[in-house]
Formats: sequence, structure tokens, C-alpha cells
Amino acid sequence: MIDAPAALLSYLNATSPLRTLLGGAFVYTPEVPGGPNGPTMPRKAIAFRGTGGFTYPMLRAQDGRVSFRCYGSTHVEAMSVYRALYDRLHDTQNFIVGGVGFHGANEDVPGQPLEDPRTGWPFVHTVYTVKVATVPIPSA
Repeated sequence: MIDAPAALLSYLNATSPLRTLLGGAFVYTPEVPGGPNGPTMPRKAIAFRGTGGFTYPMLRAQDGRVSFRCYGSTHVEAMSVYRALYDRLHDTQNFIVGGVGFHGANEDVPGQPLEDPRTGWPFVHTVYTVKVATVPIPSA
């Protein structure tokens, strides 16, 4: 079985306009890490986690639902992170990362500006379905 979350994390943290906007490899799963005194947010970052999906055993493929939180120091900044994530996921289809074949990403829930009820941090929530092969795909 493939490790789709690790491959997606690697893809989103790779050199791209998204990484440039974030200021580094600031995409995490399943949440933004905190230090001994708690997280040092808000800042530009993305956290994601799998939230279910559907497997096609005969096709050796899976539609995984992925929930993203795009953080920023303000709602406007969080929305700019969301837009960069959208571009990263929609501009490239059918690619391989670490043997995991991604066939596409579809946005199921468009970006919704929210605030974390515990911390008050602004973020934009969005949900995607990501289609991946469930068997390793050799890189060309």
C-alpha cells in the first residue's frame, strides 16, 4: 500500500509558488506543530488530514477526501494561502511523488474563511478529493 499523505506532504512542500508564499516548508499533517509553550501561530501555513474517501479495488485507485486549513496572520493572508494551494493542486495533474501516482484533485468544498475557536487564528477551510493509485508507480 502507498503512503498518499506523505507523498502529498512532499509535493506541497516542494519548490513552487506555494512554498515561496509560505516562506518555506510550512505544510503539515495532521496539524501545525506546537512548541513547549504551544504553537507560534498565526502565520502562513497549511495543515491537512484525510477525512475518508472511497477505494476502487479493481482499478487499484482511491478517491481520498482531504481537509485543508490554510492559515494566515489575517483573514486576507489566509485567503492568499488558500488561493496558492488551489493553484498548486489544480495546475498539475497526473504526477508521481515517491512512487505515489496522483491522477487529479477536485475541490469539493470551496474555501470558507473561519477562526479556530480555541486560538482565534484565522484560516480558510477547504476539502478536496484526491485520486491516487493504490499501488506504487515507478518514476520515469
